[in-house]
Amino acid sequence: MKLKLYSDFHDFYDFMFGREGKPFVRFSEDDLTKRNQFSLLEAARFQTPVNNYLYKLVNYTYEPEKYVVYTNPISHRGEGKVVLARKEVLLKTISGNYEPLLNCYASVFIKTDDEFPRTHRILNIGNRQFRINYTSDDSWRSNCGNVKVEFDGEITGNLKIPSPLEGRGLWAIDFVNIFAVDLNTSPGLKGTGIEDILSATEVLDLLREFYNKFEE
Repeated sequence: MKLKLYSDFHDFYDFMFGREGKPFVRFSEDDLTKRNQFSLLEAARFQTPVNNYLYKLVNYTYEPEKYVVYTNPISHRGEGKVVLARKEVLLKTISGNYEPLLNCYASVFIKTDDEFPRTHRILNIGNRQFRINYTSDDSWRSNCGNVKVEFDGEITGNLKIPSPLEGRGLWAIDFVNIFAVDLNTSPGLKGTGIEDILSATEVLDLLREFYNKFEE
């Protein structure tokens, strides 16, 4: 099967795509909102942080120290989100300063068990899955600032995935401690260590094999 790439960013295997074929869509802002991401992760029985619209979270009996507020619900790579302290939200809500943010989707901030911000990623390419760790000196995001990326090996056996992703050959789930915090259907591969494991040809072969089974 031939695949034709439609994307707004470059990756190391892009030159292997043809000028025609089945569309392979890979945009930095995908079609899953943050609310939908959490719903799919929960349906697949992953543990997620408490999440809801910010105006609902601040009224919960449970009182976390901070919230992650998704100002752009379809962004990835550390963009489109801010961390706000609960006390700050409550004070500025009273004055009306946070009214627009109250309608944004949000989740309870999960502090990593490590000294620095750290996430653990499960990366799926075709029918193979890999572990990648991200650590940063940023105040709270593991993929911003000075980032250290560690390739942590291949996963044996298949991960249970949300049914809407069964037809997607490329995706990634990020975890903070035991909590699934992000689902990305267009993850970048460059700089993750995958280049040392798979060649550009092998990446595209995995994707072709994956999509071939839907054509049989």
